[in-house]
Amino acid sequence: MNKNTALNKEVLAYRLREAFLKYRDRTAIQIGNQAWTYEDLHQKALTISYSIQQSSGGVNTPVAILGAKTFMTYAGICGSLLASRAYMPLNLKFPAKRNHKMLAMSGARCIIADEESENMLSQLLIDDSISYRIVVDSDMAKWSA
Repeated sequence: MNKNTALNKEVLAYRLREAFLKYRDRTAIQIGNQAWTYEDLHQKALTISYSIQQSSGGVNTPVAILGAKTFMTYAGICGSLLASRAYMPLNLKFPAKRNHKMLAMSGARCIIADEESENMLSQLLIDDSISYRIVVDSDMAKWSA
């Protein structure tokens, strides 16, 4: 990673933190009848960011995001950015084989998954020789261990 890339990642994370603090009480995400503030998003993103930083792989290792348009998915994106990592979205509409190939080619060692992606996550991890850190929504108890 060159000096400018590292600086740009730091600036992006800084600007994101600024927005979280400046707009803390405002609605950041609204999905259906449910709304989350910037503070809600910030707290979840910080938790995810910490998990990402604990995962194997170097600072240039991207993070895979598996999910639909959910709070967990958006928090995963923000968490990736706070950890100064690139993220690679995996599409739930793609066949598992295609997502598996994308995951392997990316070099990602951390997968952020929402509650809607449990079936795809199971398919991605079957017979995989690579060890991943899985960060999931708390409702997915099976994966939380």
